[in-house]
Amino acid sequence: GLGGRIYVLDQWGAEIKVFEPDGTYVSSIGGPGEGPGDLSVFRLGAVAVITTPTGDLLVPERRNDRLNRFTADGEFIGSVPLGIEAGEPVVSGVLPGGEYAVHRVMRDGTWNGVLSIDPHSGEVVDTLLEFEFQPSPWGWVRPDEQGRTEAVMHSPLWAIMPDGRILSGVSDQSWF
Repeated sequence: GLGGRIYVLDQWGAEIKVFEPDGTYVSSIGGPGEGPGDLSVFRLGAVAVITTPTGDLLVPERRNDRLNRFTADGEFIGSVPLGIEAGEPVVSGVLPGGEYAVHRVMRDGTWNGVLSIDPHSGEVVDTLLEFEFQPSPWGWVRPDEQGRTEAVMHSPLWAIMPDGRILSGVSDQSWF
């Protein structure tokens, strides 16, 4: 967290709970809703609390299609659209320069990759990674001829290292 504080996203409550390092509750940020500073609830709601190098909190939301920004003290300082109406944000993180990185998979099967987005303007800054699109639609579960069920897509995984390098990989084995 920032300043030693611990930030916990309560997806069902649509709020961020703030604690001191010793576990003492400090405050809550956000709350259920669709207005400025509000967060949408679990499932398609807020998906993470990310601290930035500049000391802000970024909270991406799928349902409201936006990236919310808060100060470390919980003051709402704005939001920008994520532009996900045609694609799913899968995983995200923050680059050392403060840009927000989001993995988008386009539902129509045209693109799968990681973009860098300016958290203040919402503009796409750069394409960081591009992955081969997996032909099976998300959530498709059907046993094969041996009775095995593909439960997880062969979706690429990636992570941002502290020095800004991005590591990625994909597994071709995901059968139960």
